[in-house]
Amino acid sequence: MKADHSSDASKASYSTHYCSVAEAMKLLTHTFDGNKKKLREFIDNVDVAFELIYPSKHEILLNFVKRRCQIKINSQRFNAYLGIS
Repeated sequence: MKADHSSDASKASYSTHYCSVAEAMKLLTHTFDGNKKKLREFIDNVDVAFELIYPSKHEILLNFVKRRCQIKINSQRFNAYLGIS
């Protein structure tokens, strides 16, 4: 998604400012744990993070997001295997 500045009344020229991938990752403070009630919040945070970084860095962030989901899922599976809730 790109920022929409069309509703701004001024005709000022906007330059796009991006943050680093590390800074964008700070928005993803929680891993997605499979809780459907928290899914919307997680997706919204991921969307914002993608908007804040250079498009050429999207693949790096995507790999991080996938990893954050996978870590939680693997942890839950391992705990279930051990009989830990």
